[in-house]
Amino acid sequence: SAEAASLAGHLQLDNLVWIWDNNHISIEGNTDWSFTEDVATRFVAYGWNITRVTDANDLPKLQHAFKVAQKENNRPTLVVVDSHIAWGAPTKQDTHGAHGAPLGEEEIAGTKKFYGLPPDKTFYVPDGAYEHFREQMAANGGAARKEWEAMFAKYKEAYPDLASQIELMNARKMPSDWEAALPSYPADPKGMATRISNGKIMQSVAEACPYFLGGSADLAPSTKTRLEDAKFGDFMPPSTGWGDWSGRNFHFGI
Repeated sequence: SAEAASLAGHLQLDNLVWIWDNNHISIEGNTDWSFTEDVATRFVAYGWNITRVTDANDLPKLQHAFKVAQKENNRPTLVVVDSHIAWGAPTKQDTHGAHGAPLGEEEIAGTKKFYGLPPDKTFYVPDGAYEHFREQMAANGGAARKEWEAMFAKYKEAYPDLASQIELMNARKMPSDWEAALPSYPADPKGMATRISNGKIMQSVAEACPYFLGGSADLAPSTKTRLEDAKFGDFMPPSTGWGDWSGRNFHFGI
C-alpha cells in the first residue's frame, strides 16, 4: 500500500480518496505497542492532500471532508478518521477484544441498548431502515447512473469509435480479429528468450488493441514490456514534461 500511495501521489491522481480508520487498535492491543509513525506526514511526503475528521460519528464533518477531496486538484486525498472500535460496546469499546473475536451475546445486548435497539431481538432491522436505504440508492446511485448513461449516449453519438472501445473494455473484451496481428515464430534450434518473444508480441497487440497497456517497475529494458513506438507515449502528469494522460506505458515505481 505504501508503494501504491507513493505512485498515486507521483501521478497526481486527484480523483483518488483513501479513508484511514484510525482506531488505534490491533489484534494484539493498542497500536502504540508497535506503531508510532506519523502517517499523515508520510502521506504529505508522498504528495497527498490530508484532511482529518476527529469523530467518525460526525456526519457533517465527514461530508465536508469528502467535498474538500472533490475540489482538490493534482493530489489524491487521505481522510484520517479518528474512531472507536466497537463503539457503544459496554466493556469492549477501544479494546482488542473487539478486533478479532465475536463480541458475545451479553456485549451485543449491551451495545444494542446503547443504540436504542431492542437488546433481546436478533437480526433485527428497525422500521424504516429498508425504505431509507432504498430511497437513498434510487435518489443518489440510480439518478447518477441515469445521468451518466445519458452523457455516454451523447458521447457515443459524437465519438462512436472511442465509445466502442469503452464498451469493449467494460465487457472485458478485445477488438475483433486482434489475433490476426500476432506474429508467428518458426521452430528455431537456437530458440528465442520468452521475454524477447513476449515483448515483440506486445507491440503487435498494442497496434491491434488501443487500450492495451505496457510498463514495468523499473525493469522494462530487461522484461521488454514497454510499448516501443513513440506514439504510445508514457502515462504521466503533463506538468512533468515526461508524458501525458494519454500515455500507454506505466512506470510502476522503483
